Formats: sequence, structure tokens, C-alpha cells
Amino acid sequence: MQIFVFGDSIAWGAWDTEGGWVTRIKKHVNERVVVSKFKNYDEVIDLGVSGNDTNNLLARFENELTARLSGDALGIIFAIGTNDSFHMPPEQFTGNLKKLISLARKYTDKIVFVGLPPVNKASLVQSETSYTNDSIKKYNSLIINVCKKENLDFIGIFDEFAKTEISKLIADGLHPNDKGHEIIAEVVEKHLHDKKWV
Repeated sequence: MQIFVFGDSIAWGAWDTEGGWVTRIKKHVNERVVVSKFKNYDEVIDLGVSGNDTNNLLARFENELTARLSGDALGIIFAIGTNDSFHMPPEQFTGNLKKLISLARKYTDKIVFVGLPPVNKASLVQSETSYTNDSIKKYNSLIINVCKKENLDFIGIFDEFAKTEISKLIADGLHPNDKGHEIIAEVVEKHLHDKKWV
């Protein structure tokens, strides 16, 4: 199966010295492919772009997906919304999510959303102070509601981060550090195993 991950800078991997949560999953998947002597062939493709919101993702989604398709077995992971949370009206955000789902369903019924992690307000730089955990919680709820209506899985991250002191999981106030990305990778990979994507 090809597994495409569409998202923003957190999906892209900032600022994890191991390359980010998607790269961590890709490494494990690649290891299993090699151990199986390529009998169990899965591929993880990271299409996270720093600064992206759902408008940006809608503009590039289908072209980037079709340019990389190599078979009928594919899954799509959306990890988007942090950048939307401080500037995009909720109605537009919800509409964009539904449009992304509609486009994705042209190619697969295996679609999942990864929730948004919290920020560490105390260490945000001045240009990023528009990001707030209240807003991120609200946009997480919007994603959850859309997933429920569309009968799609939602992988929550916010509560996983809440189990640890937030300053130990965030690199720069906004992006997860190594430990934060490790947590996301573990939670997402468990879901992929449970759903038999990998």
C-alpha cells in the first residue's frame, strides 16, 4: 500500500532531529519491507509543506497525489489545521475539510485525520502568538465533527501530549521536538497497524 501524508510543517517534520513523525513511521515501514524481502511492500510518502493551511492543501492535493500513484492500494492521512486555527473562519475550514475528503474518496476509502497537538504559549515567538490552545481545541473539535459525519477515523494527539509537561514536547512553542514527534509517530503507527494499513 502507498500511504500519503498531507499536512503542514508538523507533518513535514519540523523540528525533529530524526526527520519528523512521518519519517519515523516511514523508517519502520521500510525496515519491515526489507525484512520481508519485499514481499510485504508498503510505502510512506510525506507531503507535508511548511506553512500550509487547508486552502493551500486543496490547491495542490490532487496534482501531488496523482503524480505519485503507482497502484490501486492507497491510504491518505490528513494532518492539517494548526495554521487554519488562527486565521480561517470555522465554516470555511469545515468546508475545506469536506472538499478534501471528497477529492480523496475519488481514489480510496482509506482516509484518516490526525488531530492537532497543543502549543506551548510561553515559548512562542512574537510572530506566532496568534496560535492558542483554545483555538486549537476548537479546530480539533471541528475535525472530529467532520470525521463523525463522514464516518472517518480521527487520531487524537492533543490529549496524548497533555500526559506530559508541554515544555518537554515542544521545540519552539509551536512545533514538536524529538519526543513530541515520537509520540505522534507511535499513536499514528498503532492506528495503522490496528487498521491493517501496514
